[in-house]
Amino acid sequence: MVLRQGRRRDQTGSVPSGAHGATNKEHHVYWTQVAAQNWVLSAVSLRPASSTPPPTTTIAFDAVSSSATGNTTNTISWSHNIGNGTNRFLAVCTQARDTVAGDVAVTGVTANGFPLTKVRADLRTNGGTSLGTELWYLPNPGIGAYTITATWAGALSSYGVGSATSYFGVDPAAPIDAHAGSGGTATALATAITTVAPHALITDCAIGQANPMTIGTGQTTRVNRLTTGTADSVGVSTMNDKAVAGTETMDWTQVAAQNWVLSAVSLRPAP
Repeated sequence: MVLRQGRRRDQTGSVPSGAHGATNKEHHVYWTQVAAQNWVLSAVSLRPASSTPPPTTTIAFDAVSSSATGNTTNTISWSHNIGNGTNRFLAVCTQARDTVAGDVAVTGVTANGFPLTKVRADLRTNGGTSLGTELWYLPNPGIGAYTITATWAGALSSYGVGSATSYFGVDPAAPIDAHAGSGGTATALATAITTVAPHALITDCAIGQANPMTIGTGQTTRVNRLTTGTADSVGVSTMNDKAVAGTETMDWTQVAAQNWVLSAVSLRPAP
């Protein structure tokens, strides 16, 4: 057989137009055999990759709030307002210090009585001091004012405080993209997190025993303050748009090599 290729036009003599203004090129693919015998032939056309990239969705920051800077009971409350945006998301960071490691564990966080879900908890215990950070969240909360309440396992000898941040444009079905955490004794607080979705937003929750703390490059400060009673640095920051998925280091620097702990979570943008 000899391979040949042909093209025919429609009955009007024009080439039909396809979707998006494209031109449909109608071709005949055929073979010629030396005698008139039975034959069968199948063909398929392959579509090239689109030259128009899909729209980019990014997560937008809404608001931040914080509790009082000093508290030694096992519970604390503060107010937070969520704005009018789509695919809303509430994140809560808790920070606590005690001489007993078990006391800094959070037993629950609520927003107007609605229970939040825990992402992770990180603990640094050294020299009779325990530092604990935790991240909790509520997907798609309603618009308006909320009373946020965090409860720890026991009364705290040094402090138990918290902060909240809210966002628009977070995937309501699968908001958590990745999370990580670590602790140590150094001037540098650093946790590497590997995002999965493009354009994820990363937020963290940090404690440093030496104050003040300085935010890492490329991050936006949301909270950076000192606790009272026992003066530690506590902070929250965001990496607003991790455009290409991969590893990102959330970091702070404190003025001396002291104990620290840091939790981080990346949020998946809405589809």
